[in-house]
Amino acid sequence: MIEFKKRLRILAEKERYAIDYLVDGGLRLLKDDAVLQLHPKSRRFATCSVLDKNDCFQFDVSKEFVFDVFLRFCGGFRDTLRNYDPGRLLTLDDYISEENGQEQIDELQALLAVGPVEQFRRGGNILFIEYYAGIIVIFDDLMTASTNVIEFP
Repeated sequence: MIEFKKRLRILAEKERYAIDYLVDGGLRLLKDDAVLQLHPKSRRFATCSVLDKNDCFQFDVSKEFVFDVFLRFCGGFRDTLRNYDPGRLLTLDDYISEENGQEQIDELQALLAVGPVEQFRRGGNILFIEYYAGIIVIFDDLMTASTNVIEFP
């Protein structure tokens, strides 16, 4: 399994955010004047600090929801983070069952068998997947469920 920080680094690269590794084991993700800092609180939880020219606040979150937090942060939904209440964490099985997505997953596997795939994005009615550099991002267009990032070999 690709480590948590490595998946986050790949996602930050995709979104064109710089990433700094902090002394306390945390991470700083930045672009222009916007900064998201993640500090480990325990093995399972992190404290997120949101800093930009208009706002500054922090909250605690389970590490499995950090990908959702980051994508909301860089996707223009920073205001939703002030009272962040994560929905259920999406899985690849959710995409397959809710969007009849097995055909798209098979298509991606076939493409990967031939050679490297730069980027692959498929949608449905609500759930979407995007492949990039060994990870799949699963997200909900309505933002009722939490985005997840999984390894896809």
